[in-house]
Amino acid sequence: MVCKKPDRDVLSCISIVFGAFCMIAINDGTMYVAGIYVSYWMPEMNATRFQLDWIGSTQMGLAFCLGPLVGQLIAKIGVRFVSLIGGALCLISFVTCGFTEHIAMLYIFYGILSGTGIGLAYMSAVVAVTLNFESKRPIAMGIITCGTGVGSSIMSILVPQVVQSMEWRKSMFVLAAITVNLSFLGSLLVSRKQIQAARKSLVFPAGPTDLMFLDESAVKSLRMPSQILGSSAAINSTLMLNELMNDKRMNHFLGNIGSFVYMAQLDQLIPKGLKQKRSRFHLFTIVEYDFLLITTFLFSFTFMPPINYMFDRLRNKNIPENLISMIMSAVGIFGAIARLSVGVVASFSWCKKLLFMLFWLALYTVINVASNFMSHWLQFAGFSALLGCCGGAFVVLQPIILAELVPKDDLTAALGVSLLASGSGYLLGPPIMSVVYDQWKSYDVCYTMCGVLSFIGSLSILGNISLRLRAYQEKAQEQRLKTRLENVMREMNQIHSESSSEL
Repeated sequence: MVCKKPDRDVLSCISIVFGAFCMIAINDGTMYVAGIYVSYWMPEMNATRFQLDWIGSTQMGLAFCLGPLVGQLIAKIGVRFVSLIGGALCLISFVTCGFTEHIAMLYIFYGILSGTGIGLAYMSAVVAVTLNFESKRPIAMGIITCGTGVGSSIMSILVPQVVQSMEWRKSMFVLAAITVNLSFLGSLLVSRKQIQAARKSLVFPAGPTDLMFLDESAVKSLRMPSQILGSSAAINSTLMLNELMNDKRMNHFLGNIGSFVYMAQLDQLIPKGLKQKRSRFHLFTIVEYDFLLITTFLFSFTFMPPINYMFDRLRNKNIPENLISMIMSAVGIFGAIARLSVGVVASFSWCKKLLFMLFWLALYTVINVASNFMSHWLQFAGFSALLGCCGGAFVVLQPIILAELVPKDDLTAALGVSLLASGSGYLLGPPIMSVVYDQWKSYDVCYTMCGVLSFIGSLSILGNISLRLRAYQEKAQEQRLKTRLENVMREMNQIHSESSSEL
């Protein structure tokens, strides 16, 4: 019996998904443990919570805010080289943190340098999957986004144990050893031959008349999967570009960063004369989009403080540290489950996505306020699980709703602004909440404040729902008037025909 040689394209798919999954697990797991280190930094550095929370928030804020810039860098030098740089920056940053004696060094290396490295590697993983998969892209994205839950749960258990056994400085060398693997995992992000062939067919079969209105250099440098075109055939006319921009298949239910990269590359292909001249801030004239941006910022603002403060808060409740690690790991595990399940539910046409998001925001408000009345570790375990579910649900629903609110040709700018809103929330949330803690010396007040702000975010979604209901009512009234007018015209025609027959 002769063993069949494995398909090289299948091996490439496995390599890309495995590499991207591990990279996202390392990235998110590393970002989620910053709050654990703050508990050890405060007594040693003799610093306030406000001073130290800026370190972790800078790391996460940079990782998100650099997304659009990293996308442009990837288009020039490729995902593997960008991920190599990201892993090297993380290695340098954490090794240096192992020797630091001053808080300023933590700002520079733990906050800025490692945040930049994580942002480079994170974007590389998402873009690699986005550009190398077409019909199976939702499945591939669903698999790699589970890395968030796996990484955060493993690191939540691992880091406290490592810090207890070898102090926090030596644990930085462990983080360096883990994050340097981003460089090696980036080498697994190979380009599939089928995708390369599709890209070549996009350019070479076209004759001079086919691309007469397009910039030749822009076409040859374009890296875009053939699903955007519906096939690998060449673009016959620039008149087809508007149809491409409106193709709903460009939006999958588990990716906003990858969609941003698509739209940015397609936007480069469109000649300037074909684009409508609009104000630079015309997106902000869409009221529903403004409401969603407010919700995005407020949710990002309030999501990390409950996670960062959980370790210290549970220690103050005299809960054993081995149970604390298990409780914190529930955030990642249930977050991954929520991403997959909510993504599947939201993909059905009967799902009312705004109402679905309102439910999760209301739940997030309730659990933050209710956590002030919890005392048993099982209660906090349930709180941690629901916290992960709310975060996972929001991450999935937000880009889907955004894509429904703005025109497709504005999706690039809309996603870019949305990423900046998220990054700004992650950057500002923990340090500003730490001011609340330093003032009242109580984590309960911080969790209550997070609940209040998330309630304001839910009011923005409620505003979107009311605007949509109003639009539906106006449309229904317009349809009724149209039907009534048609009936009147039909009756008049009938009367006219009867009078003509009598004559």
